[in-house]
Amino acid sequence: MIYQVTPFEVYQKYLSLKQHFNRKEYDYFKFKGRVRANESSFDKRKDKHHFIRLSKIYKEEELTKFLVSNFIKTKNMWVGNITTPVGRDNYIAWKAKIQSLPYVFENEVESLFDENENSISFSMWRMDNIPLYFAMYLVKKCR
Repeated sequence: MIYQVTPFEVYQKYLSLKQHFNRKEYDYFKFKGRVRANESSFDKRKDKHHFIRLSKIYKEEELTKFLVSNFIKTKNMWVGNITTPVGRDNYIAWKAKIQSLPYVFENEVESLFDENENSISFSMWRMDNIPLYFAMYLVKKCR
């Protein structure tokens, strides 16, 4: 179920994802996105209007994707930077990249198939201790 998030929930998600991308000790999945934050500390922030704005624009699932796309682009990003058109552009570019992954993957894997003699065989056997796919990459680089 996807629901509208509160500004404080946006703040918590922002903090947890920021820590995930910037601190080796914090794993978003291990800690299930939990962080030490309370509403009184949130209310004292001078930049809380950015979290309010994000809570009005994004629902829960899309908010996570939006924040991830921006932290991938710039790991230590301030919330004020992502509420600008730059943040939206980062998100749009990331979505386009994610949507194109099946097409790119299919084309890459297709090059591993051998269609000689009316049979298709797929081989990931190692040749001289080099994975086939890596060997193919090296051949393309040397041409």
